Amino acid sequence: HTALSLPEIAARLKLPKSTAYRFVSALRDMRLLVREPDTGRFVLGTRLLSLRPAIGGPADLRAAALPFLRELVERSGETAHVTERRGMSAMIVEVLEARHVLRMVPKRGAVFPLHAGALSRAILAFLPPKDIEEVLCTRPLQRFTPRTPTHRDAVKRLLRETRKNGYAVSFEEVTPGASGISAPILGRDGWAVGSIGVSCVMQR
Repeated sequence: HTALSLPEIAARLKLPKSTAYRFVSALRDMRLLVREPDTGRFVLGTRLLSLRPAIGGPADLRAAALPFLRELVERSGETAHVTERRGMSAMIVEVLEARHVLRMVPKRGAVFPLHAGALSRAILAFLPPKDIEEVLCTRPLQRFTPRTPTHRDAVKRLLRETRKNGYAVSFEEVTPGASGISAPILGRDGWAVGSIGVSCVMQR
Protein backbone atom coordinates (compact mmCIF):
# COMPACT_ATOMS: atom_id res chain seq x y z
CA HIS A 1 0.00 0.00 0.00
CA THR A 2 1.04 3.61 -0.57
CA ALA A 3 2.90 5.36 2.25
CA LEU A 4 1.65 8.91 2.83
CA SER A 5 2.81 11.82 4.95
CA LEU A 6 0.37 13.76 7.13
CA PRO A 7 0.23 16.73 4.70
CA GLU A 8 -0.46 14.31 1.83
CA ILE A 9 -3.26 12.66 3.80
CA ALA A 10 -4.77 16.07 4.61
CA ALA A 11 -4.55 17.08 0.95
CA ARG A 12 -6.19 13.87 -0.28
CA LEU A 13 -8.98 14.19 2.27
CA LYS A 14 -9.32 17.92 1.55
CA LEU A 15 -9.38 18.54 5.28
CA PRO A 16 -7.50 20.96 7.56
CA LYS A 17 -4.26 19.46 8.85
CA SER A 18 -5.60 19.60 12.41
CA THR A 19 -8.60 17.45 11.47
CA ALA A 20 -6.46 15.05 9.45
CA TYR A 21 -4.08 14.81 12.41
CA ARG A 22 -6.97 13.74 14.67
CA PHE A 23 -7.95 11.03 12.21
CA VAL A 24 -4.39 9.80 11.76
CA SER A 25 -3.71 9.84 15.50
CA ALA A 26 -6.87 7.87 16.21
CA LEU A 27 -6.15 5.29 13.52
CA ARG A 28 -2.54 5.02 14.64
CA ASP A 29 -3.52 4.52 18.28
CA MET A 30 -5.83 1.72 17.13
CA ARG A 31 -3.03 0.19 15.03
CA LEU A 32 -5.08 0.68 11.87
CA LEU A 33 -2.28 2.93 10.60
CA VAL A 34 1.43 2.43 11.23
CA ARG A 35 4.12 5.07 10.96
CA GLU A 36 7.25 3.98 9.11
CA PRO A 37 10.23 4.77 11.37
CA ASP A 38 12.61 5.59 8.53
CA THR A 39 10.35 7.92 6.52
CA GLY A 40 7.75 9.10 9.05
CA ARG A 41 5.04 8.22 6.52
CA PHE A 42 1.91 6.24 7.32
CA VAL A 43 0.82 2.88 5.92
CA LEU A 44 -2.11 0.60 6.70
CA GLY A 45 -1.75 -1.53 9.81
CA THR A 46 -2.85 -5.13 10.12
CA ARG A 47 -5.35 -4.80 12.97
CA LEU A 48 -8.35 -4.79 10.62
CA LEU A 49 -7.40 -8.36 9.76
CA SER A 50 -8.31 -9.32 13.32
CA LEU A 51 -11.94 -8.79 12.35
CA ARG A 52 -11.77 -11.51 9.71
CA PRO A 53 -11.86 -14.60 11.96
CA ALA A 54 -14.91 -13.19 13.78
CA ILE A 55 -16.95 -12.72 10.62
CA GLY A 56 -18.62 -15.87 9.43
CA GLY A 57 -21.29 -13.95 7.57
CA PRO A 58 -23.05 -10.55 7.50
CA ALA A 59 -24.93 -11.29 10.74
CA ASP A 60 -21.66 -11.22 12.67
CA LEU A 61 -20.35 -7.99 11.18
CA ARG A 62 -21.97 -5.47 13.51
CA ALA A 63 -20.92 -7.28 16.67
CA ALA A 64 -17.36 -7.78 15.43
CA ALA A 65 -16.94 -4.12 14.42
CA LEU A 66 -18.62 -2.43 17.40
CA PRO A 67 -15.48 -2.20 19.59
CA PHE A 68 -13.65 -0.55 16.69
CA LEU A 69 -16.49 1.96 16.23
CA ARG A 70 -16.35 2.98 19.87
CA GLU A 71 -12.64 3.47 19.67
CA LEU A 72 -12.88 5.47 16.42
CA VAL A 73 -15.41 7.88 17.96
CA GLU A 74 -13.38 8.25 21.15
CA ARG A 75 -10.11 8.94 19.39
CA SER A 76 -11.24 10.89 16.30
CA GLY A 77 -14.16 12.80 17.81
CA GLU A 78 -16.17 12.14 14.65
CA THR A 79 -19.15 9.96 13.80
CA ALA A 80 -18.20 6.35 13.04
CA HIS A 81 -20.22 3.77 11.15
CA VAL A 82 -20.10 0.22 9.87
CA THR A 83 -21.80 -0.92 6.70
CA GLU A 84 -22.73 -4.31 5.31
CA ARG A 85 -22.92 -5.35 1.69
CA ARG A 86 -26.45 -6.13 0.53
CA GLY A 87 -26.23 -7.25 -3.10
CA MET A 88 -25.46 -4.17 -5.17
CA SER A 89 -25.92 -1.84 -2.21
CA ALA A 90 -24.37 -1.04 1.16
CA MET A 91 -26.50 -0.73 4.29
CA ILE A 92 -25.44 1.11 7.44
CA VAL A 93 -25.87 -1.38 10.28
CA GLU A 94 -24.44 0.67 13.15
CA VAL A 95 -23.68 4.33 13.84
CA LEU A 96 -21.99 5.93 16.84
CA GLU A 97 -22.34 9.71 16.86
CA ALA A 98 -19.65 12.32 17.35
CA ARG A 99 -19.67 14.61 20.37
CA HIS A 100 -19.72 17.79 18.26
CA VAL A 101 -22.92 19.83 18.08
CA LEU A 102 -22.33 20.17 14.32
CA ARG A 103 -21.81 16.59 13.12
CA MET A 104 -22.72 14.10 10.45
CA VAL A 105 -25.22 11.44 11.52
CA PRO A 106 -25.76 8.74 8.89
CA LYS A 107 -28.97 6.85 9.59
CA ARG A 108 -28.87 3.22 10.72
CA GLY A 109 -30.60 1.16 8.05
CA ALA A 110 -29.88 3.67 5.26
CA VAL A 111 -29.00 2.00 1.96
CA PHE A 112 -26.60 3.41 -0.64
CA PRO A 113 -25.40 2.22 -4.06
CA LEU A 114 -21.88 0.85 -4.05
CA HIS A 115 -20.39 3.46 -6.40
CA ALA A 116 -21.01 6.57 -4.27
CA GLY A 117 -19.39 7.61 -1.01
CA ALA A 118 -16.42 6.23 0.90
CA LEU A 119 -18.44 3.77 2.99
CA SER A 120 -19.79 2.11 -0.18
CA ARG A 121 -16.72 2.38 -2.42
CA ALA A 122 -14.54 0.74 0.25
CA ILE A 123 -16.71 -2.33 -0.32
CA LEU A 124 -16.95 -2.16 -4.11
CA ALA A 125 -13.19 -1.83 -4.60
CA PHE A 126 -12.56 -5.12 -2.82
CA LEU A 127 -15.16 -7.28 -4.58
CA PRO A 128 -14.49 -9.87 -7.30
CA PRO A 129 -14.15 -8.29 -10.78
CA LYS A 130 -17.40 -9.87 -12.00
CA ASP A 131 -19.31 -8.28 -9.10
CA ILE A 132 -17.77 -4.89 -9.85
CA GLU A 133 -18.81 -5.14 -13.49
CA GLU A 134 -22.34 -6.11 -12.46
CA VAL A 135 -22.63 -3.06 -10.20
CA LEU A 136 -21.29 -0.68 -12.83
CA CYS A 137 -23.07 -2.05 -15.88
CA THR A 138 -26.48 -3.31 -14.74
CA ARG A 139 -28.13 0.10 -14.40
CA PRO A 140 -27.28 3.83 -14.60
CA LEU A 141 -25.21 5.11 -11.70
CA GLN A 142 -27.34 7.30 -9.45
CA ARG A 143 -26.33 10.93 -8.84
CA PHE A 144 -26.86 12.47 -5.38
CA THR A 145 -24.82 15.70 -5.67
CA PRO A 146 -22.75 17.40 -8.39
CA ARG A 147 -19.73 15.50 -7.00
CA THR A 148 -21.21 12.01 -7.28
CA PRO A 149 -19.14 9.93 -9.75
CA THR A 150 -21.59 8.61 -12.34
CA HIS A 151 -19.32 7.70 -15.26
CA ARG A 152 -18.03 4.13 -15.18
CA ASP A 153 -14.48 5.07 -16.14
CA ALA A 154 -14.35 7.66 -13.35
CA VAL A 155 -15.61 5.12 -10.81
CA LYS A 156 -13.07 2.55 -12.00
CA ARG A 157 -10.26 5.10 -11.50
CA LEU A 158 -11.49 5.71 -7.95
CA LEU A 159 -11.64 1.97 -7.31
CA ARG A 160 -8.02 1.55 -8.46
CA GLU A 161 -6.99 4.38 -6.13
CA THR A 162 -8.94 2.80 -3.26
CA ARG A 163 -7.26 -0.57 -3.77
CA LYS A 164 -3.85 1.09 -3.97
CA ASN A 165 -4.37 3.05 -0.75
CA GLY A 166 -6.35 0.40 1.10
CA TYR A 167 -9.15 2.84 1.96
CA ALA A 168 -11.72 5.08 0.25
CA VAL A 169 -12.28 8.81 0.67
CA SER A 170 -15.17 10.95 -0.51
CA PHE A 171 -16.12 14.61 -0.55
CA GLU A 172 -19.79 15.61 -0.83
CA GLU A 173 -20.58 12.62 -3.06
CA VAL A 174 -23.79 11.71 -1.23
CA THR A 175 -24.45 14.55 1.23
CA PRO A 176 -23.47 18.19 0.65
CA GLY A 177 -20.90 19.39 3.19
CA ALA A 178 -19.85 15.88 4.25
CA SER A 179 -16.58 14.02 3.80
CA GLY A 180 -15.70 10.48 4.76
CA ILE A 181 -12.99 7.88 4.94
CA SER A 182 -13.65 4.13 5.13
CA ALA A 183 -11.72 0.87 4.99
CA PRO A 184 -13.05 -2.50 3.86
CA ILE A 185 -13.91 -5.33 6.21
CA LEU A 186 -12.89 -8.57 4.52
CA GLY A 187 -14.60 -11.91 4.97
CA ARG A 188 -12.91 -15.26 5.22
CA ASP A 189 -12.76 -15.53 1.44
CA GLY A 190 -10.75 -12.31 1.23
CA TRP A 191 -13.50 -10.22 -0.39
CA ALA A 192 -15.27 -7.27 1.24
CA VAL A 193 -18.38 -7.95 3.30
CA GLY A 194 -18.66 -4.43 4.68
CA SER A 195 -16.73 -1.33 5.64
CA ILE A 196 -15.86 0.75 8.68
CA GLY A 197 -15.12 4.45 8.73
CA VAL A 198 -15.86 7.97 9.87
CA SER A 199 -17.81 10.92 8.49
CA CYS A 200 -17.29 14.57 9.30
CA VAL A 201 -18.39 18.08 8.37
CA MET A 202 -15.95 19.39 5.79
CA GLN A 203 -15.56 22.88 7.24
CA ARG A 204 -14.40 21.66 10.65
